[in-house]
Amino acid sequence: MPLSILQRIGFPRRLAVLMLCLFGTALAGSPAKASDAAGLVCPLAEHERQRTLEDFKVDLELVKNEYVARKKVFDMIKKLWAVRSIEREIYLDYKRHTDRTKVRVARMRTVIAQQSSIVEQYALACAQALGPKDEVPVSARVEELQAEYRRLDCKLLDRDSEIADIDRNFDAAILETTRTLAEQNIKTRFELEIEEYDLSQSKARSNSYRRRAKECRKQLAD
Repeated sequence: MPLSILQRIGFPRRLAVLMLCLFGTALAGSPAKASDAAGLVCPLAEHERQRTLEDFKVDLELVKNEYVARKKVFDMIKKLWAVRSIEREIYLDYKRHTDRTKVRVARMRTVIAQQSSIVEQYALACAQALGPKDEVPVSARVEELQAEYRRLDCKLLDRDSEIADIDRNFDAAILETTRTLAEQNIKTRFELEIEEYDLSQSKARSNSYRRRAKECRKQLAD
């Protein structure tokens, strides 16, 4: 298993290198040595992935709490905006951050589902490496988990695309307001150019995530 693959699914570099070295040495010898290597690496690998999963669960609770707080504040902001007691930019900024946080909650749930899949894959792979081969039929389940991992990868790109679209819509609205104020000599040409640049950047991010999400779903269909 290449180092890049191990790192992509979340192995710290030092642990990934250790795992490859141990299994490489073992595979050059006997099946017994391969089992010994698995016995050394598997407990550490499973612990590392389980710890990461628990960290993600904590992150989810934090983001959920953030969303609840932001929504309460935004509900007040909406009332102020309804009577035009605040500037439009302030309303748009609070709306953007509230919408982004809502999507981040959904994204973190997907991250946890993906990490859970990784934890189970490690457990199955280690069970197969350590146990009698005829008593641990895991290949079909591993294929299911790998397919689920790829599906969730596409889902993550969809969530990233949603966040990029929120930023894009915000920058477009801010540019519209800035252009109007610039025509009234309230905003400067310099401020207008900054907003134009911000919109061009958010458009690029949005287009990139949309393209990658589309490609990901196409690969799943194939």
